[in-house]
Amino acid sequence: MAVAVLAAVAGLASWPYMWEGEFMSRWSAAATIMSVIGAPFLYFQKMRDRERDLEAAADDEERRASRSLCLELEDTLKTFQNKRYVWNIRIGSERVHFVNRLLSHDIYDGLVGSAKMGFLRPDLQQRTQKVFRKIKMHDRYLIEMSERTDVSGSYMLQCCTLLVEYETDLKDEIPRLMNELQKK
Repeated sequence: MAVAVLAAVAGLASWPYMWEGEFMSRWSAAATIMSVIGAPFLYFQKMRDRERDLEAAADDEERRASRSLCLELEDTLKTFQNKRYVWNIRIGSERVHFVNRLLSHDIYDGLVGSAKMGFLRPDLQQRTQKVFRKIKMHDRYLIEMSERTDVSGSYMLQCCTLLVEYETDLKDEIPRLMNELQKK
């Protein structure tokens, strides 16, 4: 950049009609030329540096958000694998196995609430939202089953079937989502 400014000044200085007149006008003309040419270069250099800093900060936020989501999803997978949380219930002639524990979604809710989910790519945001929607639905049905005292066998079977369905989907989708998140 400095070389370009000096080259422009040298090019303009080589024009003979530029230097007619008094000695001071030569220096003021050179200073004017340098400031007119140099100011935009300096401005755009500062803007490039600022954009680079902002991109680095956004990348760092994306890495931290991805890492936090991975930890929360890993906890969910461990919950599915832990045998003491799995209930084995017989409803009528059906036998149903599901996790009787609320799944964690606090980090996800915090990232959504603080708008830090925006640091993830849009496709990754959508996949993350889909997974956590299923986690929240799992929790909703589990809470509903535990709070209701007048549940009929068919309603209980329907809730248990939905819990099993969500768990099956989550066991398949969480590792793929974690793999994508860990790439960041």
